[in-house]
Amino acid sequence: MTIEQMIQQALSEGGHVPRRDVEDLLAHLLGMSWSELLVGKDKEVSEAALSDWNHSWSRLKQGEPLAYITGSKEFYGIDFYVNPSVLIPRPETELIIEEFLDRNDLSNPKILDLGCGSGCIGLTVAKKDPPSEVYLIDVSPAAILVAEKNKLRLGIENATLIEGEVGSPQFSISSLKGQVDFVLANPPYIENGDKRVSQSVDQYEPHLALYTDNKGMNWIHKWLTWSYDYMKPEAIGIFEFGEGQAKDVCAAVKKENYRLLEVIKDYSDIERLVVFQR
Repeated sequence: MTIEQMIQQALSEGGHVPRRDVEDLLAHLLGMSWSELLVGKDKEVSEAALSDWNHSWSRLKQGEPLAYITGSKEFYGIDFYVNPSVLIPRPETELIIEEFLDRNDLSNPKILDLGCGSGCIGLTVAKKDPPSEVYLIDVSPAAILVAEKNKLRLGIENATLIEGEVGSPQFSISSLKGQVDFVLANPPYIENGDKRVSQSVDQYEPHLALYTDNKGMNWIHKWLTWSYDYMKPEAIGIFEFGEGQAKDVCAAVKKENYRLLEVIKDYSDIERLVVFQR
């Protein structure tokens, strides 16, 4: 069977699966780039490769995210290892990186990445700004292992991983109090039971990193409160939030005595980030 025949067969079986996902999965399994796959569509595929494909295609057809099958997802031009212990990085979260790079004029800033997951935010910042000191925190030991793997794969030396529950009175990093220049975060912000969440996300991605109480505001409130003592005067915070939460997020920022700087829309024209100052 040729590559093109495999693609056509898959598309006829799984009409809901985007063609690009089919091609990307096949390219991954064959050790080819996407462009190489397109050029070589008439090539015959070995029996061993067909066996691997049948297993992986079954997973994709059932709705498992492509990133978990391939174990990788690109974020801000960097390839990150991911597994079901961490959220799959989203394009809108890249806006946090953009805002940091636009606002950072310090020679060696100290940066916190709260709820780091795969490490895509903190490790990207560390790679883009080598003089910085980045501290990545997550409550999940499994997530910390993923971030550690990414740190090693990317050869990053200016990042420290810390396991702990941000917002808990029992969790403290005394050496960083009053020392932090930037706090970056993509908190869990989906209200428990929100029916708008796609089946694939709800079924496969970690609920700990997705859902929370209080209209999705529980961890945003806690992380804003916790961060205050760690930030220097005039330090900057950049938090992601969900659709329709801008008003509540801005109110929470002001309640914690921060100065609201800006609310930023994502690529779909949805209010997505809040930027504030200590």
